[in-house]
Amino acid sequence: MKYNTIIIGGGTAGLFFSAITPTNKKTLLIDHNTKLGVKLLMSGNGQCNITHSGSIKDFINKYGNNGKYIRKILYKHSNINLVNYIKSLGIPLSTKENGKVFPASMDSRQIVNSLIAHAKSNGVDFQLGRKVISITNINNQQQDLQINTKHINQYEKINNTNLSTENTNYEIKLNNGDTYLCENLVIACGGLSYPKTGSDGSIVEVLNQNFTLKWKKQTPALCPVFVDNYNFSDLSGISINNVILSIKKKNNDKITYLSKEDSLLFTHKNLSGPLILNSSRHIDAGDTILINFLPSINRENFTSKIKLSIQKEKISLSSYLSRNYKLPKRFIVSLLKEISLENAKLPEINSKQLKTLIEKLFSWSFTCTSKAGFNQAMVTAGGLDISQINLSTMESNSYKNLFFIGEILDIDGDTGGYNIQFAYSSAMASIDKIYS
Repeated sequence: MKYNTIIIGGGTAGLFFSAITPTNKKTLLIDHNTKLGVKLLMSGNGQCNITHSGSIKDFINKYGNNGKYIRKILYKHSNINLVNYIKSLGIPLSTKENGKVFPASMDSRQIVNSLIAHAKSNGVDFQLGRKVISITNINNQQQDLQINTKHINQYEKINNTNLSTENTNYEIKLNNGDTYLCENLVIACGGLSYPKTGSDGSIVEVLNQNFTLKWKKQTPALCPVFVDNYNFSDLSGISINNVILSIKKKNNDKITYLSKEDSLLFTHKNLSGPLILNSSRHIDAGDTILINFLPSINRENFTSKIKLSIQKEKISLSSYLSRNYKLPKRFIVSLLKEISLENAKLPEINSKQLKTLIEKLFSWSFTCTSKAGFNQAMVTAGGLDISQINLSTMESNSYKNLFFIGEILDIDGDTGGYNIQFAYSSAMASIDKIYS
């Protein structure tokens, strides 16, 4: 059976494409899951943080080093466009104080069900629970056959020439034996995060059978980080706002990354929260993580002030820190216990102890032992090298009418709706090209 467009992958990007694709265009969506939009259902803890309300200009820095390359499609298919589209589906939205945008119902099922319903109303066909086992560029296959069959008779040559009908570029074979042809092929298979949802990366192996493509190593991103000598289990659930971190790569004394202020969360086993999640794409095992718990306080001013208090006051160090700095009481107790000052009073602190305290507050050093795996990673860093595609249209530079959208690309965003935004923007860019 032949289709105008076939989409492989029924996740966020694939659903957006299917729901927005023009009606009366023969379109097929294939997914090896039996359910569509599984990761979208999970997003925002089931509440579906679809995007952020900030200026689209500020989005560029939310996608790591590659953000600048997707500026054009983010501007053209912006957060405002996405919000207006969701509203056009009849879904009221709610914007939180932190700028995150959710359906007013705070229920991701409303988004997923609506996208599926609109895809069906557009006439999209579905093949679910079916695995793609091969993808062939028919035009290239036809050329190979003509080169290698000079010895066969004219009748056979004619048959081989007719393997590809007009405007047919790709052949997709499924594990149940079905074969489909299409003019446009859209790959929207996601990455490796949450593999139980179907994101197993198997499409890469399938593509590599017949296509020459460059891939960046896929690693977990938006994930917690494990550090050595973790002594914060008793702080599990405690969050500290307005913290920054910097990174020194293994065997390198230079700072290679400096975060913006964000919230740090202590869990029973590791460091997490937006500060860690958004920085995790830059962190590898063996790296040194330096955390500044008081980035808005000048280090020299802090030193001068506490030295003066040591001379004049007799209160405990714990009380002094609690009174003057916005740090959780339990964290202060844990910090002081770490440096054996939990019972110290200000006059008892010597210069060596003060130096240690200041180091802990302004540049507490941890060594990353590992990052949480794909089972806990919200998104995948790495994927198809973006040099392989036209980032205005999402079309392959080497293969006509072959498109890549969403998380399969080497584009990963921060928490806050940025990954769903990119799924939408990239889907729209490909739709513009295919149906222009």
